[in-house]
Amino acid sequence: LGLCTKELHLCGSPAAVGIVTELVKDCGDVLEVREYDRLSPLKINKRPLRSLASVKKGDCLVTFSRGEIFELKREVEKESGLRCCVVYGSLPPEARSLQASLFNTP
Repeated sequence: LGLCTKELHLCGSPAAVGIVTELVKDCGDVLEVREYDRLSPLKINKRPLRSLASVKKGDCLVTFSRGEIFELKREVEKESGLRCCVVYGSLPPEARSLQASLFNTP
């Protein structure tokens, strides 16, 4: 995609593979598509979350600002008493692995 990187991972819907394939081909890059099975079902709440105190173990909250991620983490931990993991795009791989292990360890 014209980026100065050895490897780039894109995660998304299988519906995006076609357009990504075309983009990669136009850029003269190599594409390797890997599909993974979801290890647990994705369940979306029928009602909006009214309070961060309602967050349960295993829930995932999504924000689109790195600054908001840490504010949300503090608020969830304060309101729910749960520990939170944080993962974002530029998080170093070692830190990302640590955060994932915190999420996956009961």
